[in-house]
Amino acid sequence: MQEIYVLKSGESFPANISRLFETHGPYTIEGHRLDLLTKVQVLVDSSTSTIKSTGESTSEANTGSMLGRAVVGGVLLGGSGVITGGLSGKRESNTKTISSESLNTEITAELIFLDGISIYVVIRSIESFHWLLSFAGQPSLTDDELEIEKNKAEKEAELKELQRKIELEGLQNKSLEQNKQAYEDSPAFLLIVAFGVVFFIAIFIFTYRAWESYSSNNPSQVLPIVLEQTASLVPDIEEDDLNKYFANFVKSTENNIHSPELTKTTANTYVVEFKTSDKSFMADKNGDKDPEAFNNNQSLVSRWETIFCTPELKSIISNHNILYVTGYIYFIKNKNSPNVYDKDLKPSVICSGR
Repeated sequence: MQEIYVLKSGESFPANISRLFETHGPYTIEGHRLDLLTKVQVLVDSSTSTIKSTGESTSEANTGSMLGRAVVGGVLLGGSGVITGGLSGKRESNTKTISSESLNTEITAELIFLDGISIYVVIRSIESFHWLLSFAGQPSLTDDELEIEKNKAEKEAELKELQRKIELEGLQNKSLEQNKQAYEDSPAFLLIVAFGVVFFIAIFIFTYRAWESYSSNNPSQVLPIVLEQTASLVPDIEEDDLNKYFANFVKSTENNIHSPELTKTTANTYVVEFKTSDKSFMADKNGDKDPEAFNNNQSLVSRWETIFCTPELKSIISNHNILYVTGYIYFIKNKNSPNVYDKDLKPSVICSGR
């Protein structure tokens, strides 16, 4: 509402208008709640109108009397305020043929609040004037209603923070893919691949010699010994534990949630994506506009967190010093086409070892 200016020390400044809880709650002007506004008293109406004729000649009339004389000594109370008085004023015109008229609003008013505090404003838009009038004399919000609005604002802030983390994670994934591509194109990558080939050839030779050495004495013990020594040369990978867990996790849902795809995003974070055709996991697209839809989406995220972030998963995360694992669940639009799903309606949670 840039058309409302507050008067301070004889000068006007754009009024600070916002919601009490950032995104929810009653509007405030200069820190004063507008649901506590009782009166809008017009002090001076300096509005003018400019009339242009088809011949482009103009005439100007002082309309301050149109509103000013109508409310002399009076008070406007909300949309139901009564304005009485006559219309008068001087008008100078060079033509009788009028094609258009524009109103230049300039109203100085006193805003009186329930606690007796007043602030003085200059209103330069008739829409802003009516907007202020709509608050005057209306019932103020109760403490319970304010608490509800506060909770809505907190939930929306949490959702925005979660979206910010997801977007940041997406940027990290993109950067990781770019670095991975650059790395794979580098000579160092080819050297590492060559080293890996030599390493596994060495394991094969070691296995063959172990088999040859022990088979003549006790063939029944050769294979366990070889497997044990070979396994000691290959490091354990934390993805194995996660993949095994998510395979069992899918079975525990009777395949209502299925197709887990695990991806390592950074040195110690993971993303796992699931798919489902269960509509109860589908988020509402109107969550950012409709309070009821927003609350339903919050309940869906809480439900998904309870299902996904189990004590067993937290134990795996903690044992491998993983920072966190993010779980997404995509809603499949068509059971016959499992690759067609709606990414915009996915709930997601971040699970850490804590």
